[in-house]
Amino acid sequence: MAASINAWGSILEQLGGTHAKETSLITNPDTDPHDYEPTPADGRVIAGSKLFVENAPPPTAGGGDGFAMLVP
Repeated sequence: MAASINAWGSILEQLGGTHAKETSLITNPDTDPHDYEPTPADGRVIAGSKLFVENAPPPTAGGGDGFAMLVP
């Protein structure tokens, strides 16, 4: 499982417990998700995840981080 930000990652980790591994793309709480530039490594994390939780709908839907749509 993967999450856009560590807040969602923490929830995934709690829900999955010992049965799941969680990776958050943004782990520093001082990083603004709206300014975050995804990397090819982020794309590999998302592609390899069975579940990906993003903070909100993509910008084309009216808001949120939406950076996952920009992953190379």
